[in-house]
Amino acid sequence: MPSSSRENLYVGVRNAADPTGATVSFAFTASDDIEPDSGDYTAGAWVSGQSSVEVDGVYVLGWTAYILVSGSGGGGTVTLAEGEYVVWVKFHDLTQSVVRNAGKLKVT
Repeated sequence: MPSSSRENLYVGVRNAADPTGATVSFAFTASDDIEPDSGDYTAGAWVSGQSSVEVDGVYVLGWTAYILVSGSGGGGTVTLAEGEYVVWVKFHDLTQSVVRNAGKLKVT
């Protein structure tokens, strides 16, 4: 993502039950070895309805969460300096608290 960009970052979520009634949030860390603390997360949102999500090269039914991310130009829900980040997605409801590494995002 160019540092001048402001755009929604979409993350596919595969879950046994519809998670869209749960709160979803995102965190960004510099390494896979650093799991975010609870205060590192910023609220995101769900795209309504099921979607096709790629898991290990196979498309399965799932859901999509998103957050508005910006580089140095600002204006996003989260503003990131140039660098490479690990994206974490977290959602929780009455029975689950799920934290997943959702891949990497490079800001140039």
